[in-house]
Amino acid sequence: ISWNKANSLGLNKLEQVNSWTESNGLLYKSYLVPLAVNTYSSLAGRHFQHPVMHKPPWNYVTLDQFDNFVEDNGGRDITLCHILAGKLGFTFEPIDPKAVGIARSRGSQWDTQDYNFSGILGKLHRREEPIHFYLGDTTQTYTRNSAVDFSFMVLADSGAFVSQAPSRFVPNDLLLRPFGWPVWVFTLGSMLLVWLVLILLLEYGKFMYHNQ
Repeated sequence: ISWNKANSLGLNKLEQVNSWTESNGLLYKSYLVPLAVNTYSSLAGRHFQHPVMHKPPWNYVTLDQFDNFVEDNGGRDITLCHILAGKLGFTFEPIDPKAVGIARSRGSQWDTQDYNFSGILGKLHRREEPIHFYLGDTTQTYTRNSAVDFSFMVLADSGAFVSQAPSRFVPNDLLLRPFGWPVWVFTLGSMLLVWLVLILLLEYGKFMYHNQ
């Protein structure tokens, strides 16, 4: 039984992992495929490059006045990457997406002609160097899952302040509160003007009646 065995160095090689005979069955009574946790327990010092964008609080990136990449200033995802690098034994280097010929975007538009994404996801989908992975706030969609692999969610933050709900209270002046003092000045002035006009019309009517 041969298997295109994956290893922590990223080199796949067809190797014999077990043998089987009709009389004895499998030679090795172990897992045919080793567990992923064992295969990738150490990445043996591999070096990865991953794109970074200015997306606080996930990543903080400094750009100069000409929109050129200056440095990566860390963030939540970079801190997470440092922790993973220490646990799994690899090094990483943040790079500017524009330096490898793509836009500073994750790539949400699916090109129906080229059957590919733009931006970072398109680079990963095409397996083009030097990008090896992307760590950041990326929404999973059906189309994206068909193009690239997503890890499990590392954090889900609601981005909201939670407080007590207000009690149900309807004040007596609820309908009057939205109107400021200028509205009331014009309203009272209009009522006074209408009152004067009505008086003048009434007196004019009396005058015309007596003259007839």
